[in-house]
Amino acid sequence: MDRETSARPMSTRAPSAVPIPRTAALMSAATRPLTQQGLSGLRPTQTAGGRRIYRDKRYYISQIQAQTNLIREEMVRLKKEMEEDRMKSLNVNELQTNLIREEMVRLKKEMEEDRMKSLNVKMEEDQELL
Repeated sequence: MDRETSARPMSTRAPSAVPIPRTAALMSAATRPLTQQGLSGLRPTQTAGGRRIYRDKRYYISQIQAQTNLIREEMVRLKKEMEEDRMKSLNVNELQTNLIREEMVRLKKEMEEDRMKSLNVKMEEDQELL
């Protein structure tokens, strides 16, 4: 019984007619190298500008890093804002202190003037009595 040659290669042999090594044929799934995503590999979830985006561990780490960067920027902005508010508060306190000092100096001058007036009045009265 002769076989006819067909365009389809026989399933028992490799297409190149090179025999498969016996050790490779007997290799179990446990000894095959596995990726983190398994035997099927990564599957792209969406395209962005013609590029495929793979959602593996690196993708999620990059998302977390982006969020931490945003939080850091927000913290820096809030620290600057707090420092500006503190400086404004110091300026207000300094202004209030200066106003109080000026008011105290004015009151002291008025008291001194009143004291001088009262002394002058007393001296005039004493002179009239003499």
